[in-house]
Amino acid sequence: MCRKLTPEEYTDMMLFIEQALAAELARADASAEHSALEEYEAIEEYELAEREAALARAAAEAEDGRGWRDDEVLCPVCKGGWLLQHGATIMCTCGFRLQTDGEGMQLGVLRQALAEVFTDHRERCHLQPTFRVREEFGAAMLWSECSACGFEQIVL
Repeated sequence: MCRKLTPEEYTDMMLFIEQALAAELARADASAEHSALEEYEAIEEYELAEREAALARAAAEAEDGRGWRDDEVLCPVCKGGWLLQHGATIMCTCGFRLQTDGEGMQLGVLRQALAEVFTDHRERCHLQPTFRVREEFGAAMLWSECSACGFEQIVL
């Protein structure tokens, strides 16, 4: 036989159901967020690997001169854009910007310097070095670094 719930029992039961539903929704939201984050991270890792592979190919091809024009240089900072030169300034759409001395400095010189850095680093480490502009000795210089092996070298 069913008995009628008191108002307090009814309120307690409804509160319990509401809390259970809220907890289930929170778990579902957390799971969906986790899945979305994992998917985003996987895409980021894949894109980074693609950019690193493209940069490594560019360095290898630059090393032996296959198929590259002197004015085609992949940005070492973002590994996705192509460098442009305007006067004494070398730049990329990612924000990379380097002032050169302007005396005959062309993208081909930078391409060759990058290839040499990759070769030097590859002799001691299998990972890809990173690149950034640092102020040293009163001038902005492009540096190559690898936190895994401690490699540091001025590119330009």
